[in-house]
Amino acid sequence: MERLWYKWCGGGYTNILLFSNTSKTENIWRLLAVIFSILVVVFVIFILLTRQVYSTSPESGNTPEAHYAIVLDAGSSGTRAYLYTWPEHSGDKHELLKISPILQQDGEPLVSKVSPGLSSMANTPDNSFEYMRPLLQFASDNIPADKHKETPLYILATAGMRLLDKQQQEAILANLNKGIALNFKFYFPAGHLEIISGKQEGIYQWLAINYVLGKLESHSKNGELVSVEVRGGQEMVLRPRTVGALDMGGASLQVAMEITTNLQLEGMKEEDKSQVVEINLGSTSPDPEHTYRLFVTTFLGFGANQALARHQRHLFLKAAQTSGVQGLDPEHRISDPCRPLGMKDNVSISLDLANLAVDL
Repeated sequence: MERLWYKWCGGGYTNILLFSNTSKTENIWRLLAVIFSILVVVFVIFILLTRQVYSTSPESGNTPEAHYAIVLDAGSSGTRAYLYTWPEHSGDKHELLKISPILQQDGEPLVSKVSPGLSSMANTPDNSFEYMRPLLQFASDNIPADKHKETPLYILATAGMRLLDKQQQEAILANLNKGIALNFKFYFPAGHLEIISGKQEGIYQWLAINYVLGKLESHSKNGELVSVEVRGGQEMVLRPRTVGALDMGGASLQVAMEITTNLQLEGMKEEDKSQVVEINLGSTSPDPEHTYRLFVTTFLGFGANQALARHQRHLFLKAAQTSGVQGLDPEHRISDPCRPLGMKDNVSISLDLANLAVDL
């Protein structure tokens, strides 16, 4: 076991434009993207919870000093910048850091975004830093200048970047590293720029949902409680029952849930046991109160955008087999049974012609 510190369906038509670089996104998928972005706002907080070391105020009577952090979430459809702040830790071992987003005057989180995703730099990696510069400048303008050197900057890329080949990944990351070192003074060691695994994504989204529900307040006795075996069954902890989480991003799908007893673990298939991780959110090791065993699995290619692209390819190839090539002009639209009745638009698809079993 690994240890870690730290569709819509109705009836309509689609016009498919082969090899086009642009496409019009359906309203319903835009709505899904908005919902997903709200979830991201929450789960990136826990990138800090699982990576940031506790600090305690040397003098209990002093006004807490504010600390800051920057998280750039490089997703498959775009990159978002989130800014966070927190006071000195209270010193209470039962409490986690009180991290919160920096807010605008209207009370909304201060967030900035660039599109498309970082993976769009695959063929022009030397432009990667310039792609990211507006977000870095946004962070620089909204965090006190005297705090820049101590403010950690994390750039975490997800499934969109995982789909690229290794050479393309390395070229993009190298250009980002070089540009940031030359132009900004944030605390940015090598480990703060990475393409995270699907397992890491699953852990973060599980943490996010359970935090929102108050399930990580381990000393709370409100709501449904459960006895949890920790440290391999050596200790029992009574704390709030957590919930499982399923997160569909643009390019991947993650599933995560807590394993509360050894009996649950023993009943799992061997291949599933390898997907169990143990995380410690506390400030000490061991810290049974803040230790969680999670089953986490990921499905690359099963995110909303990837699933939609597969569906569109299927419609095009099915029509080509039965009625000849369709969808190349407005007079020969392809019927899509999963669209709202009467909905029409243009989309783009990509086909691997060399390995295509259908004769076009």
